[in-house]
Amino acid sequence: MYPYLRVVRCLLLGAVWLLGVTGASASGKLNVQKVDAPKTLGPGETIRVSVKWRVDEVPDGRWTTVMELLHLPSGPKFSSALTYSAATEQSKVGDIIQHTYELTVPLDAPPGDYNLRIEHYRRAGEGWDRMPNTNEDADLKGFVYAHYTLGVKEATTAGLKVVSLLDSKPQIKVDGKLDEASWKKATRLAGFVNPTGQGKPTQQTQVLLLRDGKTVFFGFRCLEDRMAKLKDLTADRDGGVWNDDCIEIFLDTNRSRAVYFHFIVNARGTQYDALTEDRLWNGKWSAATAREANAWTCEVALPVSEVGVPAVTDGDSWFVNFCREEKPRGELSCWSATGSSSFGAPGSFGRLIFGSFTGYLNRAREELRAQVQGLSTEVNGLKDRKLIESVAALGKDLDAFHPSATTSEKYQTEQKALETLRERKEGLAAAKLKAALGGEEYVIWERNPWLNFPPKIPISEISGETKTLSVSMLRNATESRALMVTNLTNETLVGRILLGGTPQPQVLVPTFVRTADGRVTADALPPADEIRKLEIPPGETRQLFLNFCTRDVAVGEYHLTIAFSPLTVSKKEKSVEVIMKVLPPRLPEVVPESVFGWDTLDVKSLEEEYVKTLAGRRFNAFMLLSCRLRPHYAGQTDFFMMFGTDQNKPGLDFTEFDQILRLKKSLGGPGARFYVVVAGVEQRGNAEQVKPYMEGWGTAAWVATFKQSVLSVRDHLLAAGLTYSDFWLNPMDESLNDQYLKMATWIKEADPKLLVVSDCVGEPGQAQAVASVTDVWCPHYNAFVSEASKPSIEFMRSTGKPIWMYYYSEGANEKARPAYRDYLVRHWFTFQQGLTGTCYWTVSSHYGDPWNRHTTTSAYDPSLLYPGATAAISSRRLEAWRQGAEDFALLSLVRDSLAQVKDKDAALKQRAEALLKEAVDTVVKRSGDPKVAEAYRERLALLLADIEVRR
Repeated sequence: MYPYLRVVRCLLLGAVWLLGVTGASASGKLNVQKVDAPKTLGPGETIRVSVKWRVDEVPDGRWTTVMELLHLPSGPKFSSALTYSAATEQSKVGDIIQHTYELTVPLDAPPGDYNLRIEHYRRAGEGWDRMPNTNEDADLKGFVYAHYTLGVKEATTAGLKVVSLLDSKPQIKVDGKLDEASWKKATRLAGFVNPTGQGKPTQQTQVLLLRDGKTVFFGFRCLEDRMAKLKDLTADRDGGVWNDDCIEIFLDTNRSRAVYFHFIVNARGTQYDALTEDRLWNGKWSAATAREANAWTCEVALPVSEVGVPAVTDGDSWFVNFCREEKPRGELSCWSATGSSSFGAPGSFGRLIFGSFTGYLNRAREELRAQVQGLSTEVNGLKDRKLIESVAALGKDLDAFHPSATTSEKYQTEQKALETLRERKEGLAAAKLKAALGGEEYVIWERNPWLNFPPKIPISEISGETKTLSVSMLRNATESRALMVTNLTNETLVGRILLGGTPQPQVLVPTFVRTADGRVTADALPPADEIRKLEIPPGETRQLFLNFCTRDVAVGEYHLTIAFSPLTVSKKEKSVEVIMKVLPPRLPEVVPESVFGWDTLDVKSLEEEYVKTLAGRRFNAFMLLSCRLRPHYAGQTDFFMMFGTDQNKPGLDFTEFDQILRLKKSLGGPGARFYVVVAGVEQRGNAEQVKPYMEGWGTAAWVATFKQSVLSVRDHLLAAGLTYSDFWLNPMDESLNDQYLKMATWIKEADPKLLVVSDCVGEPGQAQAVASVTDVWCPHYNAFVSEASKPSIEFMRSTGKPIWMYYYSEGANEKARPAYRDYLVRHWFTFQQGLTGTCYWTVSSHYGDPWNRHTTTSAYDPSLLYPGATAAISSRRLEAWRQGAEDFALLSLVRDSLAQVKDKDAALKQRAEALLKEAVDTVVKRSGDPKVAEAYRERLALLLADIEVRR
C-alpha cells in the first residue's frame, strides 16, 4: 500500500527481517526513561521527538537508530526508518543519554492511533544485532523499545495560514510604486515558501494588503538580485503572462474550495484574469508595476464587486493565496503551500479575514447561534425531551463562548473550539432529522450526480427524503442520476443495494481519493460488487451513482425500484421508485464530433480494459504513438526516433504498434479514427537524448529517411483496413514554428493525401504560414477565450478546415475540479463555437500514485481512469465527459432536424431554434450550475420527439 516507505525501510534495516535478528551476541543494555513528543500530529507534519535512555550496560561500538510508526490496533500499516545516528557514545553505567529525532508523517497516513517505536541495530555477520533493554514494563522487555502513543489527525484545512485586514480607508494611486503613506499602515505578509512546503526560495516576496468597504489593494515587493535577467515579454491581455516574471492572486470569495478568481500581473504590468481557468470571465481591475535596484513592485486595485461581493464588512472572509513565478532562477513560491508545484490548489488557500480575528469569530458564533435557535424551534414540536435538552445545552455553551483572538495562533485555538460547537450542532440536526422521520436511522435523498462531496455532508443540505426519481431519455443514450444514503446513527450502517424491474441501471459506488492539497473527493467510480454491499460509517453519506442506459430499450415508460436493505433486522428497508421514459429519437452510434484523448495507457496489463472503457464513454478517436515503434529512446515519451542506425532504411519494428492498433481498432467501435504522432521531436530537452535524432536534421539523407518512415506508417495503417480519412498525423507537439512547417511539408511531399493535425494556436502569423500543410486545427480551450489569440482563431475559421478544441488542467488537484464545468460543459462550448472535435489530455497517465496525491508524486494528476485489480475504473469526470459528448449529439440532432422542418411548421421551427440557442448559451454561461444542462437536455429531447412526430 505504501511501497516507497517499504523501500526506505528495507534500505535502512537491510535484511533485518529476512536474514534474522540475533540479539544474543549484542553487548549493552539500555533502559527507556522518557519519550517527549506531541500527542497528535497531522499528515505531512514534522515534529521533534526527544528520547532519554539510561545505560545499564555499556554498549560496545556504534549502533544505528531506526524509528517506526505502527498503526493500531491492526499492526504495521506503514513504517518509516527516519534517520541514521550514533545510538551510543562514550558512556558509563548509570549515564543518561538523550537523543532527538525528527519525524515526518507521510501525507497519505490514515488517521488513528500509532505506536512510536525506536530501536537500535547493527550489522552482525549475515544478520543483525538488536540491542536488548532492562525495562520493567512487560511491553518494553527484550529490546530497546520506546513505547509512545500518538494520534495522527485527519488531513484538514484548520491549520492553514490566516490573516486579518482592517479597514484603513487607503489613498492609493495605482502606478506600481509602493510609496504612498497608506502602504505604511498595510497588513504585511512575508515568508514565502516553495509550493510543496519544502524549503524557501532565495528571492523572497512581500505582500501588502489594504482595503475599504469597496476595494481591496494588493502590493507586492518581489526581491530580485538578477534584475537584468527579468523576463517581461507578454504584452497582450490574458496572454501567457505566466511565462514571464509575475505575481498571482487567487481569491475564493465564496469559500467553495473549488471555484476561484485568478489574477496575474507580469513585471511589464500585463494583466490576466479568469474564473478558475475560464478566460471568458473578465473583470474591471487595475494594475501597474515599477522597478527598484534589487526588486520589482506591483500594485493592484480590485473592486470587490468584480468578484461577486457587493461590499466587505468586518467579519467577512475569503480563501486566498499569493504566488510568484521568478524566472532568472526558475523559482516558484507562494504564501500558503499548495502541496505540489501547482498554484491552483484551492484546498490549500489561507483565510483572509476582513476586520479582526475576534470580529470574525463573533460573527461566526452569531450565525451558529441563529442556526441553533432555528433548530430549537424545530425540535420543540417533536416532543423529544432528550433532544430538546441537548439543543438547549448547546445554546448555553454558545452563550459562554467569548472569543478574544488577537493573534493567528489564538485564532486557530478559538476557531477549533467553534468547530467543535458546529459539529455538535450537526449531530443534533441529524438527530432532529431522524426524529422527524419517525425514528428512522438513515435517509435516502437525491443529489446532482456531477457535484462532488465529502464523507460528511452537512445535514442542512438534506431537504427531505426522496420517494420517486424520474428520467426522460432518447434511445441509445446514457443518463446519470445519484441517490445519497446518509447514516443518522452512531454506528456503522451495513446493507445491500437491491434493484427491481428492467432495464436496470448500472450502479457505481464513488470511492474517496485525496488530492495534493489535502481535499478528499469522491471521484473514483468502481461498480458495486456482485452482492452490492454498502457500508456507511456513523454520520457519513455514501452515494449510488446510477447510469441509466437505453441502448437496446424500446420506446415506452418503465417503472423500476432502487432499494437499500439494512442487514440489521431492526432497521427497515427503503426504496425509491424510478419512472424512466424512453423517447422515440435515437442518438447515433458515433457522436458527430471527434471525441479524443491523449491515451498513453501507462498500465500495460490493463490496456484492453482502458480502451474498452473509453469506447464505452463515447471516445471515437484514439492515439497511436510512435514510441510504440522500435528503435526509440527507452523510457522517453517526448522524443521519438522513427528510424534505425542505417539512414537508408527506416528499420521500424511494428510489433508493439500493431498490438495497440488492433486493440483500438477492434474495441473502438464503428467509425474509430486515429491520431498518429509521427515524430513528436522538438529541439529542446536533454541534448544527449535528442542528438541521435537531430544529427543531420534537414539534410537530404535525413529528409529522405523521414519520408520513408512516414510512408511505412501510412502503408501499415492502410493495410490494417483504414482509409486516408481515418487517421491524422501530428508532426510536432504544441508548435507552429519553422520546424513544424518543414516536418508537415515533408509529410505532404511524401503523400499529399495524408492529413496533418496541429495542436497549437501559435503566435500571430504562424497559422497563416503553415495553413497550406495543415488539415485540422486543434488549439487549447484557452485560445478560444483569449483576446490575444483571436486573430489566429479567426484565421483558422477562415480556412474552412475542421477545428477541434482540446482541454487540460495542469495540477495535482485535478480530481477535485468541478466535473460539470470542466468536462461536461466543454462539449456544449464546442457546439457553440461551431467546432467538430473535443479532446482531453490525458485519460490514463497517472504520473505517480493514481489514487491519493501527495508531495512526493508528480505535479500532474490528469487521468480520467483508475487502475483496478483487473479492470479500468471510471471517474466522475469521465462520466461527465461522456454525458457532454452525448449532449453534443443531441444538440446536433436538434439542429439537423430543424433543417428538415416543413414550411407549414415555421412557427415551430422558430421556437425550436430559439430554444436551441437559449440552451447552448445558458449552459455555457452558467457553467457553475449543473442543474441547467439536465433541464435543457430534457426539454430538447422532448422537442426532438415532437419534431420527429410532425415529420
